[in-house]
Amino acid sequence: MDDTNTPTSGDAFCLSLELSEAITSVLREGESTRDFVDAAIRSAVEARERSLNAFNARGEAAWFEYLLTGMSTPAAEVFSKIQTRVKQRRQQLDSQEPQGSNSSI
Repeated sequence: MDDTNTPTSGDAFCLSLELSEAITSVLREGESTRDFVDAAIRSAVEARERSLNAFNARGEAAWFEYLLTGMSTPAAEVFSKIQTRVKQRRQQLDSQEPQGSNSSI
């Protein structure tokens, strides 16, 4: 079994100097970097859980709709729509990219 994503109580991580300074600059009085990072991680986990729950709920709703109606969307049509959305998003990001940047998606 791969335990690379299994957290342990001894898990630690290092922050870059730039990130550490950015965090320090926004700390509230009495708040530690650990408190800030802990709150940020909890918030990110909760957001991801909400996103996954919403995704699962949409999938369940679509499945039940299919069971009731027997109607579905062909996979090729779904993939085509996804490809169109990805292409549009890439174009949007490319238009926001600063001149001379070599970043990619």
